Amino acid sequence: MGSGNTKEKKHLVIVGGSFAGVNLIMKLKDEFKITLIDKKDYFEWICGLPQSYIGNKDYFDKKATADFHQMVEVDKVFGNNVTFLQGMLSELVNENLIKVKKTKGVKRDQIEGIQEEEIHFDFLALCTGGIYRMNEDADSAKLIFSKKERQTMLNSYRENIEKASSVLVVGGGATGVETVGELLMNHGNKKRVAIITNADSLLAGYPNNAGRIAEAHFAKKDVKVYKKTRYDPAKKLEEDYDYVISCVGLYFHSEFLNKNFQSFKNERGQIYVNKYYQVTNINPCELEKNEHVPNEKILNNIFCYGDAALTRMNEAKNVPAIREGSYVVAHNIKQLEKESPKLKEMPYAVNMISAVYYDKWSGSLTTNKCSFFNCCIFNNKKAFEGFYFCLMKNKACGKCNWSNYNCQLNYMGCCLSLMCCGCSNREQKKQRREELKQIFGEEK
Repeated sequence: MGSGNTKEKKHLVIVGGSFAGVNLIMKLKDEFKITLIDKKDYFEWICGLPQSYIGNKDYFDKKATADFHQMVEVDKVFGNNVTFLQGMLSELVNENLIKVKKTKGVKRDQIEGIQEEEIHFDFLALCTGGIYRMNEDADSAKLIFSKKERQTMLNSYRENIEKASSVLVVGGGATGVETVGELLMNHGNKKRVAIITNADSLLAGYPNNAGRIAEAHFAKKDVKVYKKTRYDPAKKLEEDYDYVISCVGLYFHSEFLNKNFQSFKNERGQIYVNKYYQVTNINPCELEKNEHVPNEKILNNIFCYGDAALTRMNEAKNVPAIREGSYVVAHNIKQLEKESPKLKEMPYAVNMISAVYYDKWSGSLTTNKCSFFNCCIFNNKKAFEGFYFCLMKNKACGKCNWSNYNCQLNYMGCCLSLMCCGCSNREQKKQRREELKQIFGEEK
């Protein structure tokens, strides 16, 4: 007979089922009773967004999404300790209680009338990410709860693009550049295409070479590039365009903090975290002038990472960076179960590993301060996409492919950390550490 001393698993609630939430579940699924909460009924491969509204019309439905209920409750991809609740986090009440509005079968104009339900937790991980609102207003974008609604929105983009003889892409970041790439791949020279950015170059947050490679490629394809130009719908550019696609910035949904924790986020809605990824009321990147470091309030059992988190690194968010943070968050949540926890600090900078394609056989790979031309970027990104969906769609090779994917990125991260050239992030870490010392008067 058993001893009857089996320790009951603590309850971890993870809000947000995108890359941050999935990576955290994979690391903690055996140690905790986990409730995954997401307002949508599907996981979306947001890295393939331009393909969803420009490329193959079946891509979004067949390849870019996975059903949360099927994944979690039916196929048990994450094991028996994980359950799924389709709902929107409406209020963080205190350090052990949240309020949620269930969104299954709910339309956007009904959400105000939905009754809140209380959920108690031992640990909470806010992986709420950011919302690509594109041409939609922020409220409309955040109130999409079903795959069908999302498909309808993307189809409207596709229809407008197909009807247009000319398309203007607003935003020179990775999404904007890959949107131009998809237009070239799917429509060739049948449409007049342009891209506009208010920065000095495309891919302004990347090493200079990345932008130059993109601009050179687009010049060969007769794509007009407007630099140092802010888009204003009321003003004409050199030429008019039939359709405009906005690929500018993220919207952060953190209204659930407004009632009780308003001071724990910035004006954009990003949530402050300390060096352990615990939610706090101190902006980790700045202090107001003539102020000493104020008394820090820390929600010890509540963590935030991914797009929604503002960290001391102030890093550019992408899938490899989010994945790297998941190791620290998972470690610290497990440590808090111990009598004398030893929490791990986030670094002062994470490796910047990013791949951007400009066409099917043209793109650049960026590792920290170095960017290189690479003709296989599109196909490489499809391979990483495959690793995720092999797991989420419960294919026989899913777990092996997931392990392979993580091994590849771990190996790449180790190599970059050992390098002494511009591909290493050693100098970035040192520089960021010194910046924070100046801001706070001492190392935080």
